[in-house]
Amino acid sequence: ILSFLFTLPAPIITMAMSILANNKVEGLAIFKGIDLAMLLPAVAFFIPSVWKHAFGIIPVHWTFQYMNAAANDLPEANLYLCINIVFALILIAGLVALFKKRVMA
Repeated sequence: ILSFLFTLPAPIITMAMSILANNKVEGLAIFKGIDLAMLLPAVAFFIPSVWKHAFGIIPVHWTFQYMNAAANDLPEANLYLCINIVFALILIAGLVALFKKRVMA
């Protein structure tokens, strides 16, 4: 399951780069920014309260939360799994719509 969850950000990053970048140099800069943003959910492991879920807008947050919950046999592991898949699919669908709007227009 984890290998599947860690593949979900790939199309999200690719679509975001293709929507936002006008050339290769911009694409590289945007990729570096997205890459740094994907590391932010690691901070959530140092926040003991529910405020850690403020990082939930970053797709890999839910993967990290699922990995932690599954490793510790916590009951909310399945909830994090469902949130992860639904959130990633919504992001992908939204980015595909934006891509079609930008490229096909």
